[in-house]
Amino acid sequence: MYKRRKSKRQSRAPKHTKNSSLFNFIRKRLKILLISVGLAAAVVIVLVSVYTYQLLQSGLARAGAGDYPVSQNLNVSKNFNLLVFKVSSFKNPTASVDFAAVLNFQVKGGALNILILPASQFSAEYGLSNLAAGMGRAPTLRASFSKALGMPIDGAVYTDDGGFKEISRWLNLNPDSLGQGKNVLTNASLLARLLASLGTGVRTDLSLPSILSLAKFLEFDFPAVVSSYQVSDVLGDPGRLDLLLKSNFSDPQVQAEGLSVIVLNGTSKAGLAGDYGRLVSNLGLNLLSADNAPGGRLYQSSFMIVQSQNYYSVRRLAEIFGIEDLRRAADLASDPDFGRLLRADIVLVLGADQLNR
Repeated sequence: MYKRRKSKRQSRAPKHTKNSSLFNFIRKRLKILLISVGLAAAVVIVLVSVYTYQLLQSGLARAGAGDYPVSQNLNVSKNFNLLVFKVSSFKNPTASVDFAAVLNFQVKGGALNILILPASQFSAEYGLSNLAAGMGRAPTLRASFSKALGMPIDGAVYTDDGGFKEISRWLNLNPDSLGQGKNVLTNASLLARLLASLGTGVRTDLSLPSILSLAKFLEFDFPAVVSSYQVSDVLGDPGRLDLLLKSNFSDPQVQAEGLSVIVLNGTSKAGLAGDYGRLVSNLGLNLLSADNAPGGRLYQSSFMIVQSQNYYSVRRLAEIFGIEDLRRAADLASDPDFGRLLRADIVLVLGADQLNR
């Protein structure tokens, strides 16, 4: 009987079977090895991140030592103003303030305007005759300078000669390197030295997220145009000072919207509406009036009545004054107290909470 012979192709085992098995074995082991290496790297990254965060927190705690709270939040996506002081040494409690300025960052326009203040004059007027007095009054320092200048202060930074050198080393004081990501955030040794200087050579009231945001901004988005202005010649003339601020330090985005504002004082402190009215006017808003709240009514918390919450100006004012209560003008159109005031795009009502800022 004829038996069908199996073909060689059917009966012969593939030559690459053993090699293929070996290859699969090596591939599986390599995959496991890569996963293990990846997990180990992830653990290292987490540990380094935790250590760096602890360094930052430690430095921040030192930077906010004593009566200097570290609670100010800074939004670097909008224009912001930093108050900067320099003294010779933090170790000397009687060291005088030898430099003071407001740094006005025009974020969208890519510009930095520096308002150089007469340190000696401000030192005498605001009790900053020595470092100890200045640091002790830090919670009210921004409010004092904001009132005197008629401009918002978003944060304050103190530095001595040593801290100033570290910041200068970080920024390299070289315009070609600023904004190019070539400085502290990409240089571990510079970062370590800058962190070490927190609390010893640099003190600030900015929160940790704000410090990191500011560092990133200075590292990669440093303004291309830098201008400086002396305030000593116009400090005693509010009209000339306001003209300088409106011309060079107002917020371009606020100006572009061209909104009108009414400021109402809902506290027992006389003159508060006038001070705030000057500030919002210098910021770029059209001030219609500054007066007491209707009927002399007092409010514990500040609020704003707005035609729309989508305006940049509304968000900027809310950040400056720490206001969360935004009320729709349409809902108050028939209100006997506020209805007649809604000709303005924004009605800013100041409460007692503004007295502690």
